[in-house]
Amino acid sequence: MKPPARPIAGPGRLVRAAAGSRAANRSGGEAVGAANRAGGAETPEREADESALPEAIDPTPGYIRPATGPRSVVSTGLQARIEERARIQSARRRRRWWWAGAVCAILAAVVWTIFFSPIFALQPNRVTIKGTEQTVDRASVEALVAKRTGTPLPRLNTTALRLAIKDVRGVQDVSIKRVWPRGIAITILAREPVAAVKDSASGGYVLLDAEAVQVGRVAKAPSDLPEISIPVAGDNKVVLESVLVVLAAIPQSLASDITTVRATTQDDITLVLDTKQQVVWGDSTNNVLKTKVLRVLRKDSGAAGVKVFDVSAPTAPITS
Repeated sequence: MKPPARPIAGPGRLVRAAAGSRAANRSGGEAVGAANRAGGAETPEREADESALPEAIDPTPGYIRPATGPRSVVSTGLQARIEERARIQSARRRRRWWWAGAVCAILAAVVWTIFFSPIFALQPNRVTIKGTEQTVDRASVEALVAKRTGTPLPRLNTTALRLAIKDVRGVQDVSIKRVWPRGIAITILAREPVAAVKDSASGGYVLLDAEAVQVGRVAKAPSDLPEISIPVAGDNKVVLESVLVVLAAIPQSLASDITTVRATTQDDITLVLDTKQQVVWGDSTNNVLKTKVLRVLRKDSGAAGVKVFDVSAPTAPITS
């Protein structure tokens, strides 16, 4: 007896059968996989299937496995940018060092030019000296300046030169001014002699200013200076200073008429005029008032016969 004939499956049936087969296989595979995972082992078929898959793809549908292990791929563009940046930084450093070196060289050249080169060196023919016409030894001043010849003006110690010139006899004060590029101007305030004092040792006369400083020596007393009959040496310093204070205070119109000044103490100063008349001055106070009183007394009609004008007490003068 023949078996019953099986119906021929159409296309739709074949597709459904294949899908069902795949579903059954997938279900069975998942069940087997779960059992294997629970038991801690995998089947050789599973291992083979997973090893055959790409490294970055997980066997589970829809899951992308993260890449594992080091990657050796480096972008050539990034490496080029890094090298270019290093070259730029190196070039910048070289430029900075070049500019720093150039600035240092310029500064060194400027310092040498100003402080050490002969461009600003003091020259003797560029030195002017004023105020040595009377009692100052000009040769001594020029000798002091000559020692500084060749010194650049910025390095010239004008303070030391000024002090050295002040030590020259007859110099009361001095000012020094730089005259660029290679000269200086020296202005001297000379000490003015106000009296001549007999020098018993040499036989001549010592010229003194108002501060009792010797400004010169002469063989004969000048006619325009009064002669002080007080020795310079000894214990007469206080008396001599009092007399010089009086001579410095009185006006030139009166000083030119005085021929001699006598004093034994600082309180009995006496002036002898060119008319042989004597003026009892007393001490060195109230000099302005005493000068005014003496001027009035000398203008009096009977002053020609007066031998002594006593103005030591200017508010109560006496004539005799």
